[in-house]
Amino acid sequence: MLSNSPGGVNFESAPFKLTRELLEVMDSDAEGLPSEFFDYFKVLCIQGFLTCRKHAERIILLVEMLQ
Repeated sequence: MLSNSPGGVNFESAPFKLTRELLEVMDSDAEGLPSEFFDYFKVLCIQGFLTCRKHAERIILLVEMLQ
């Protein structure tokens, strides 16, 4: 959650990892062949990113206030 990688204090370089376990939870197989739930997950991710973009200035302002 806070950019720590498994196994220690190293920081993860990838911004997001889609693991096999997460794919299995969304009812996809280990190769990542899409299922209905996986397609729905992609739609929700896109909607979330578009909403973040729409409110980017407010989000940036809040983050700057935390510095």
